[in-house]
Amino acid sequence: MKIKILFIVLVFVNTVYSQEKFEVEKMNFSIEKPENWLIFENEEVLKNLEEFDFSKENLDDLIKSSANGIDLVTFLKYDPNIYVGIIPTIKIRSYKTTSKILDSLSVEVNKFLQQGKIPLDNFKIKDSLEVVKILNFNVIKFSVLFTLKRGEKKHEILSKSYYILKDGYFISINFIEEIDKENNNVFFEALINSIAITK
Repeated sequence: MKIKILFIVLVFVNTVYSQEKFEVEKMNFSIEKPENWLIFENEEVLKNLEEFDFSKENLDDLIKSSANGIDLVTFLKYDPNIYVGIIPTIKIRSYKTTSKILDSLSVEVNKFLQQGKIPLDNFKIKDSLEVVKILNFNVIKFSVLFTLKRGEKKHEILSKSYYILKDGYFISINFIEEIDKENNNVFFEALINSIAITK
């Protein structure tokens, strides 16, 4: 019994204080894993990236094979099997792009946002697209608002996005939470500052 209790305590301590990173070496990208959040990695994609000696062309082909991008990892603050409502979520994906420079990607993303064809209720831009620095790397940042409906109930959602341009693709980091329910902004900003990017 004592051994079982000790094991539970050690696991808890390890979970609370671990500073693990989610890393995709082939994309030269890493971010700190949020402590005590549930992690859903795209194991098949990550395994392929780790096990095979991907050339730039191989990586391009992998990303281009999915028109809607590739899920790399999703972090959920609460267990969806227990929690009722909108769960604060962090989603990291990769999308192909023909843009070679950040200005070009900015124009592409801004045009998409301004078209108003995004299939979300009450979609609107909260914070216009801007270029910010993470460490010494320029990235695109913006945020949007929209409404999600579940039965008769409406949930007002804030979604913050960061786009990191790489060679032939970009990495999208998306933070989603319900407005006036929780405020994870300070936590999200700290997580963004944990990102490590190389060319």
